[in-house]
Amino acid sequence: MTNLPDRDALISECAEWLRGQAEIFEGDLSQNTLNSFRFHTAQLWLKENPSMVLHMAESSRSAAQTMLTATGVYLAKGGEITSENRHAISKLLIASERLLSKKGGEDRANRTMLNIAVVLLVEGLRRRHHIKPRRNPASDHLMSGCDIVVEAFDLSGIGVKTTYEAVKRVWDKRKNLLAQIPQQHDIGDDLFGPITRDFNSYIETVATADLSVSAGSVR
Repeated sequence: MTNLPDRDALISECAEWLRGQAEIFEGDLSQNTLNSFRFHTAQLWLKENPSMVLHMAESSRSAAQTMLTATGVYLAKGGEITSENRHAISKLLIASERLLSKKGGEDRANRTMLNIAVVLLVEGLRRRHHIKPRRNPASDHLMSGCDIVVEAFDLSGIGVKTTYEAVKRVWDKRKNLLAQIPQQHDIGDDLFGPITRDFNSYIETVATADLSVSAGSVR
């Protein structure tokens, strides 16, 4: 641990990454960008796994609205109609009134992109610099990944404040948050590689975060 980079340098590095993410998504790391990711992914599901559109629509009112909009665009563009997606689209339309009256799920969805950013930052510090994600509860030494990420959020200027306990909670529940990484990947305990493999993989991971079952299991 004697060759660790300077703590302030690590905080600055993580803060710069957060600023970059905010810039990519025009300062919006919450519901609007998540909806865009869900919309994009729904276009693929309607071709390859239309039952997933129904499952996503059940998660919240916002998700239902996004799935209905994505379905409308898919049809308007002349997307291929198969017996499988015809069945899913019909069920979605029949259930639309109920789905659009659902309550709950929005607050959690608003934190999805930030929570994934936390996981990527803490895991990146662990991989690149061998920094332990959590500190010893009895220690005052603030060199854990979670400590560094808290200060990076403060320094980044993206307008998000957090705490060590909040970041630690996200890290401890990372496998629940990211359980939807496509099952064809043999990830074991590695949730990092499949997320960062390519941008489409990242989009699908964000779109399906926090769902109760994986896209690969919904048919």
